[in-house]
Amino acid sequence: MALCSCLLWCVLAQANTNSEYHECPIDVSLEKVDEEVKTSLTALQNTAASREVVDLGTLGMAYEMNGFPRAAFSCYVECEQLEPSNPIWSYFQALLHAARGETASAIERVTHSLSIDSGYAPAWMWLGEWNLELNELESAKSAYENAYTNGEKEASQIGLARVYMAMDLPLKVINQLADLRGSEIHPYVAGLLGRAYQQLQDSEAASEFFRLATNSGIPGWYDSRSMQKQKFSFSISAQLGQIRAQLKSPLDPLTLDRAENLHRKYHTYKGTLTTAIEANRLAGNIERVRELLNEGIQQFPDYALLYELLGEFHIAQNDYSAAKKQFLRAIELGSEEPWLYIQLGIVFLQEGQTETAHSYFQGAIELDATNPLPHYWQGLIHFATGNNEQADQSFRESIKLDPEFADGYIGLVKVLIKQSQLTEANQLLQQLIELGVDLTEVGVFQGEIERLSTVHD
Repeated sequence: MALCSCLLWCVLAQANTNSEYHECPIDVSLEKVDEEVKTSLTALQNTAASREVVDLGTLGMAYEMNGFPRAAFSCYVECEQLEPSNPIWSYFQALLHAARGETASAIERVTHSLSIDSGYAPAWMWLGEWNLELNELESAKSAYENAYTNGEKEASQIGLARVYMAMDLPLKVINQLADLRGSEIHPYVAGLLGRAYQQLQDSEAASEFFRLATNSGIPGWYDSRSMQKQKFSFSISAQLGQIRAQLKSPLDPLTLDRAENLHRKYHTYKGTLTTAIEANRLAGNIERVRELLNEGIQQFPDYALLYELLGEFHIAQNDYSAAKKQFLRAIELGSEEPWLYIQLGIVFLQEGQTETAHSYFQGAIELDATNPLPHYWQGLIHFATGNNEQADQSFRESIKLDPEFADGYIGLVKVLIKQSQLTEANQLLQQLIELGVDLTEVGVFQGEIERLSTVHD
């Protein structure tokens, strides 16, 4: 059926070449798919019975776009056997490997595709992305440079800046992004520049760029090969599924176009609306997100999710009063999202309403007892009000739930220093160093511990 067997995917992930022949299945069962999908795929299966490469390739793309990735992969492998000089078949295999999290296999396949056609910039971009994912920084750098040479200018510059950031070379990050610092700067680029200036301890410049940064994804790039597949999505659910699977950084501009087009075509569906909102958020199109949210609330005034999303939008714009109004409306409509209660707790805390804030953090705990954040925020309230014993318990609970939750350790260190429990505080600082916390911040605590130790001696 549509779901891939773990065994087959494990075999595919381990294979470094396609020496084993995988025959494209033209008899995949279509019993559980929508009628419109069944009709279209059946016609393509019948045509592919000739085993001609063009027909098998078309069937493979249709399989992929309608939820049959295992069958699609086999079709692409057979097409490669029949037409080894065509780079598109190993390229499509690479993308399917990546979708399954098989990054090493994706790199092998896209490298093979590039050995046939080294001029396709999106292939170099993916090679850079996947090498960066594996922390192979020199290989990622080389791939992005090749993407730039072959015409993908903006996305490759951002890719190179990300490599330099991973190499702890903030000046190179700034120089690499010099051409992208105009008035229409992408929020992700602004965030990169903010981090770079922060590393250089230029707090003024860092703050200016962080002000322009929002919670958006990495800008994507146009992929004409992948665009060929889009016409084979035969149902709303299949099209939505394909788009949602691509809602990640870096966002392919084609994914944004598809999300917008599907929403325009099926504007009465809540799913197409929320998908278009998320695509625009990842693309950094802030005003379009606002527009879609306001239109959506007019069309679906009792849909709690839209108020949650609008509240998130206001948080990103630092408009906490407006965010609170939307979050409270979402709860009125029955939302029980724990993060919603956490956000409301933070907003009320900023307004100085500590009791109300505490109650919302407690609500989040009751909805999800595994989340460390509400315990952490309760710890901050207890510490600020001088209730060190309760603060100690809350911070300990937060790091019990997440042993790598650095903020929880920092909160607990502050409590321990306040209570003159300096030995344990020092031990926790060593754990913070192992977690990679900024050594400057650790040094401040170490200095305070040394000062108190001298006083006590």
